[in-house]
Amino acid sequence: MKRVFSWFVKSILQAIGFLLPVGLTLWVMVWLFGYVRNILRALDILSLFFSPQTPWQEFLLSLGSFILMLVVILVVGIILQGILGRWIHSLVDTLMDTLPGVNILYRAIKQLLSFLFKEKPQEAKGTGEVVLVKAFHDRAYSMGFVMGKSTSIDPSGKTWLKVFVPGVPNISSGFLMLVEEKDAIKLHTSLDQASAFLVSFGVLKDLRRKP
Repeated sequence: MKRVFSWFVKSILQAIGFLLPVGLTLWVMVWLFGYVRNILRALDILSLFFSPQTPWQEFLLSLGSFILMLVVILVVGIILQGILGRWIHSLVDTLMDTLPGVNILYRAIKQLLSFLFKEKPQEAKGTGEVVLVKAFHDRAYSMGFVMGKSTSIDPSGKTWLKVFVPGVPNISSGFLMLVEEKDAIKLHTSLDQASAFLVSFGVLKDLRRKP
């Protein structure tokens, strides 16, 4: 009887171990499909000129609007590389930077996009590193990502790290910490590895060193 019960429990656990990852993966993919579809609907410019009769036609129009938007973005990018484009960019940048209230949001978004997409200058070396910082008390640490450094915060000239500590498992949310550089423990791993470690609730044990 004990063997039967043990076999039964083992079979149930094996089934859960197989079905749960598959089910969660499918659920996330369905959620992402719905999310992408909502984005396509928000950008559905072609529906202003055409009336879809079926859901399939509605999806095609949304997809066409998305492709049209990508083409427009590409054309704008090509124009901005020329003399006229750089002049327009400088004019708009100056205008947005002088509007009260708007300029604060505009600068913050520009800095964020610059961090994500532009090549970092030599003085920004270290940005994007994975570190451990003390949290809650001296014997507990949280994993964070270095978003930048600053020497202007402290009049003594100490270097402070701006560390984003992500939430788990939703690493897009979290909080910002200012940590003195000497108090941060640098981890020799990549952002991808660290992100996978956090999303998996620490199940991913092997944080490989960066090549």
